[in-house]
Amino acid sequence: MRFPICNVCLKSEILCSACSERISELGISKEEIEMYRKLYKALKGEKSLKDLEIKRIAGKNFIFIITKRGDAPKLIGKGGRIVKKIANVFKKPIRILEEPLDLRDFANNIFFTVPILGINIEYKPHEEIYKIRIPKSERTKLPLSSDTFANLSNSLLNLKVDVVFE
Repeated sequence: MRFPICNVCLKSEILCSACSERISELGISKEEIEMYRKLYKALKGEKSLKDLEIKRIAGKNFIFIITKRGDAPKLIGKGGRIVKKIANVFKKPIRILEEPLDLRDFANNIFFTVPILGINIEYKPHEEIYKIRIPKSERTKLPLSSDTFANLSNSLLNLKVDVVFE
């Protein structure tokens, strides 16, 4: 299994200098690192996952595990065996996603419990900011905070994203 941090950092409580730099570039939080460590310990003995690549983990009400394209079925396992094991470790519902191709697909997969009104693009002199519009009444039902979603979309899609409540 491959994670955004190295195996030595997964096994120990401190981070090496290379992983520290990578974490600051990707905007990975301390709680996300702890989730990587928990997942690593839970799946250490699984031989079918040796080629698996985990891109990111995030979540508040749900745990979202984002994998490289084509790796989601491996992480689910036959009959959902592996994902059930992960759900028991985190004690929350798990949602496995593959690395997204576009923002609309990614937003629909993350905010699956909430309707998306639309996605607008705000053009500024040297950047584009994507605004995802969500009904104000659905603010409390979001499975992921808007800041975490913005960090994920920035690191996975290289897009600046804001979640706007109307």
